[in-house]
Amino acid sequence: MNARIERHRWFDPHIGHLRNVMDCIRIAAPLAIADGAAVHGDDNLVASVFALETRTLAVATDLMRADPYWLNGVWEGITLFDVDEAYGEWISPSQTNRVTKRLYALLAGLSEDSEPTRWRDGFVAHRDYMLQLPTLFGARLMRGASIGAGLGQNWGAVAFVLADSLDAAKSMAAGDPNVVKGLLWPQVWAIPMAVGSWTDMATLLRGQK
Repeated sequence: MNARIERHRWFDPHIGHLRNVMDCIRIAAPLAIADGAAVHGDDNLVASVFALETRTLAVATDLMRADPYWLNGVWEGITLFDVDEAYGEWISPSQTNRVTKRLYALLAGLSEDSEPTRWRDGFVAHRDYMLQLPTLFGARLMRGASIGAGLGQNWGAVAFVLADSLDAAKSMAAGDPNVVKGLLWPQVWAIPMAVGSWTDMATLLRGQK
């Protein structure tokens, strides 16, 4: 209950901060454990995800540290990653595949017995599988910095996918060859709303009063 109240209390300042740094934001979104969650004040919201384009990791770190959600304790911690081997429609020159279905975020974590070298070698198979799906953006993740309580999970990859439901998105993730082999375990969240240059919603956010 307290988390929901605090998100609601600091939502407008949080949006104001996003408006001020929108030039760096490719996508920013809340993550939910169920379809149909409200964009703030909903107990189904569990985290947030950002894809930022900045000159350095330090710039991205300062940007996240200045967010009112962090300054006022809505977020317990922030973990930042460098991305490598990015792929997907959102970074292609044509960018023809817009959000016509529901949007989901998939974070793939390395299993405890998965050696990083094996995962690097297996990333090609993961990427090739994801490219067969309506994947708008995906990348290999390399941990860069933490603010506050660091994540315990060892995330190895991220992907934003289109699907008809959260269950459908989870089924997509379960079919990944590296998941089948036990090298990865996936976590999938619903995205009730996203802003940023990749989503065509930056103008909408800038125009809010």
